[in-house]
Amino acid sequence: MAQANAYSSGSQSLTANTPTEVRVPIRNRFFLATSLTEEVAPTGRYTVSIGSMKRRQFLTQGGVIRDNLLLGNGNEPFYLFGGFLFYPDDEIIFQLDDLSGSTNTVHLAVHGRDLTIEEALEYIKQGKQHVSYSIAAQTITTNGGIANPVIRGRDRGWQVRALTLTNTSDFDLQVESSGRQGTLFAVPIRANSINGTPNRPYLLFGDGWRVEPRSQLISYITSRVGTSNTIAVAYHGEETLKVDYELARIEKLRVQPVTA
Repeated sequence: MAQANAYSSGSQSLTANTPTEVRVPIRNRFFLATSLTEEVAPTGRYTVSIGSMKRRQFLTQGGVIRDNLLLGNGNEPFYLFGGFLFYPDDEIIFQLDDLSGSTNTVHLAVHGRDLTIEEALEYIKQGKQHVSYSIAAQTITTNGGIANPVIRGRDRGWQVRALTLTNTSDFDLQVESSGRQGTLFAVPIRANSINGTPNRPYLLFGDGWRVEPRSQLISYITSRVGTSNTIAVAYHGEETLKVDYELARIEKLRVQPVTA
């Protein structure tokens, strides 16, 4: 029977503008991650990428993401769409990189539940897991100035379920995918209408928005102020799993009994 569990990065003092990698061992159970939090407010901004050593996959498949686009606080966690599975005796990889330019203390946690091997198999059969993609921060200095950053997808499709944004002033956003016709919004939307945060993401209702395998996701950004405006957008949702491959890997573990 699944039971609650959580793993922590511990308190990490990041060196200014220097990457840090932390590995936290998973005990001898499958662990399904379902949410993320910053346990203590950081002293500065940083980027984060979180993944599984054994599976060689990251829930931040699109690369590193700013902490204020991904990590909820202790009272309001950021929920992972579809969850993310870690194997027994796996390691959670935290890749952290300071953006503050000074000493930066961070402390984050992955929350979820332990699974039996049968429960892990059932999870994989659902065929989807969490994924987050983010554009690099764009700085626009003129009113009406534009930026069109591109996210290049992997060899599997994914469903966008939510957006989180960070910006210094207002802007318009429109989103397009090279693998389908039409745009996410009927007309460009002002950021202050969809300004989701990690603990309160802007949710796309219904089935979300489909992005086909190997498609490009294009963000059309137009600043609406005449001063410097730094903007970043993250897209969160569920990507398609390679079910047969994942099931075969888990079945091999039956010869290595999974204990509590």
